[in-house]
Amino acid sequence: MALPVLSIVLLGLAATGNGETIVFGGGPGSRAWDQEYSEIAVIDFETNPGSIQPLQNDPEDNISLKLIERGGQITSPNARTVLEVTQGEFEDLLDNMVDGRNTAFEIKIPSATGIILRFDLGERFGVNRIRFFPREGFEEFFLKGYLVRLNDGSEEQQTVSGNPDLRLFKTVERNLDPVVDLAVPLQFVRFIEVKQLVRGEWEIDEFEIFGEGFTSAAAYISNVFDEDRPAVFGGITWAKETIGEPAKVSATVSTRSGHTPDPSDSLEWSGWSLPYPAGVRTPIASPAPRQYWQFRVLFQSSDILSAATVDSIAVEVSPALADSVVGEVWPQDAVIGQAT
Repeated sequence: MALPVLSIVLLGLAATGNGETIVFGGGPGSRAWDQEYSEIAVIDFETNPGSIQPLQNDPEDNISLKLIERGGQITSPNARTVLEVTQGEFEDLLDNMVDGRNTAFEIKIPSATGIILRFDLGERFGVNRIRFFPREGFEEFFLKGYLVRLNDGSEEQQTVSGNPDLRLFKTVERNLDPVVDLAVPLQFVRFIEVKQLVRGEWEIDEFEIFGEGFTSAAAYISNVFDEDRPAVFGGITWAKETIGEPAKVSATVSTRSGHTPDPSDSLEWSGWSLPYPAGVRTPIASPAPRQYWQFRVLFQSSDILSAATVDSIAVEVSPALADSVVGEVWPQDAVIGQAT
């Protein structure tokens, strides 16, 4: 009589050797945070050397100076039509308001009115002051009337279509001061709108935004690390601290791995893992063996004066001695009592 097919298939069996623990941040001998990223959003490398945290604003820092650099933008739904300029020329004019130089956004058309300017800061910042003014020597060309609307960039302040629901903050129908300097109760702000209310010629040399505290969200995505051959992962350990109220902040660390250098290749890369707990060694969940890997740190805070900081991340990586081992019992059919 024939026995059922007998086979043993060992798939994904990987032996390890010559492993290493790669440490990011934390001090001498580790890899520096500011040398190992592919993408960041409002990350501060300097305040706590060896750590990363969300950007913290000094009260004297003009947030708008790096608006374009961090992915923000300035737009207007109606000014370009009035100015009759190309899109490129128009964008340059708008950027004049946040470049720190003696260049201005100008509306020198007496009949123009109702011009709207919209500022997207790129992230949510704690804002307590907004200031704008014409160039020195052109003081007569100030906004004679204006309104200001604000939006904090949260889902709660979105319209049904997903656009910012800008809410009225200040209306000045007759302004006599060339330098508009508005005190704002400290709050998260991402979007600001200014609308001209009085017909006439005007300009804005600089549109300045000040505040304090931390951004509400920040992100650090590491470089793609190449192990030169398929590798397996051991554990990951990372350490964090908090500033302010711990219950109002979070930091998460995730990993992903792939077969190619391009993490945007979703067929060859895994998705981001679930977050790993801080303070304990946890087995890395990303698929292995893989030659390439990457990690991500995300920060969140619901309190302007609170933030999490990440001190260090340690990742254990070893070369895979075998990508897979396959074993079989042969022959697949055997007869009882007969040698094989």
